[in-house]
Amino acid sequence: MDAYVQRDLVGEEPELRSACSLEAVRVDGVDQFREEVSGAVRRLPRPAVLLWAERGLMDEPQGLYDERRLAAAGLDRERVRPRLVTGTNHYTILIGDEGARVVAQHLLDAAAVPGADGRVDMSSR
Repeated sequence: MDAYVQRDLVGEEPELRSACSLEAVRVDGVDQFREEVSGAVRRLPRPAVLLWAERGLMDEPQGLYDERRLAAAGLDRERVRPRLVTGTNHYTILIGDEGARVVAQHLLDAAAVPGADGRVDMSSR
């Protein structure tokens, strides 16, 4: 993970940012709208939790998901339960302290393994 982050960072501290071009992400992202990809959520073998970041790839206020976009996606809320991970963006939901903690706890809960706090929350299964 560290090697990936180091390769992706450009700029000078404390003004580091992702080397990704927003336009390249948009062009590459078109493939994500094909039915094979976008329909995968409807083919999940069991109920799941969708953890989504509040902010976008370049830390912009509008992330990929928001309540309006999730509603428009027509998710079966019994099968896919969206959960906002506040204060996170595309990267920090996985590699920031709080985002990683939330994701890890959901994974532990889903596997019925107690987390660092000893908690097993079966409601997210």
